[in-house]
Amino acid sequence: MVTVPPARVPWARRHSGFTSSFENTIAWLATQASKAAVMQYMRIAWRTVGSIVTRVMDEQQARRGCVGDLRCIGVDDKSYRRGQRYITLVVDRDRGRLVWAAPGRSAHVLRASFDTIGEEAAARIEVVSRDAGPWITTVLDERRPGAIQCKDPFHVVGWATEAVELERRDQARSFRYVGMNPRPKSIKGTRWIVRTGMENLSEKQRAGLEELAALNQPLYRS
Repeated sequence: MVTVPPARVPWARRHSGFTSSFENTIAWLATQASKAAVMQYMRIAWRTVGSIVTRVMDEQQARRGCVGDLRCIGVDDKSYRRGQRYITLVVDRDRGRLVWAAPGRSAHVLRASFDTIGEEAAARIEVVSRDAGPWITTVLDERRPGAIQCKDPFHVVGWATEAVELERRDQARSFRYVGMNPRPKSIKGTRWIVRTGMENLSEKQRAGLEELAALNQPLYRS
């Protein structure tokens, strides 16, 4: 008698008799209710709930890797609630996961993240995406001076959009200064045209952009 080994299938985990979707549901339910409630609701055994949770957690842990595997990280701060309340975030760009977070926005807070990561793991970091905060530069120069520092796309797009809007306002003020209509044809209705990507412009907006090129070169260049 020939024994045929079990085959791997894309819709189930190894050594499991359930689909991955079913196990993901069980794991989520286990975070919201007791094992007894999950057992009764999903009609599976007590031990089965534990086995499923273990498999799901092992898989997620393998995907996340460990702090020592960091190669490309992102550093940013985010405001929360109301007022000037911030939280500093360090993310693993390669795996798309949060590595570290703490309240505050300062060099002291960021140094604490490197203390948690450790010198050996920090030495493996090759690239850091960040905003323009000088406190980030201070810490990176101290803890990882050899890493390549680059501005993340979110902030680059934001700065570019702000620069275009400042140019548009300057153009309007210049017309007002000489006593002309502060919203001439070369300014009026251009706010969204100059802030929208070319691929997203409607035919009417494309025509407006061509007209802007003829009427107001400084704004068009910006």
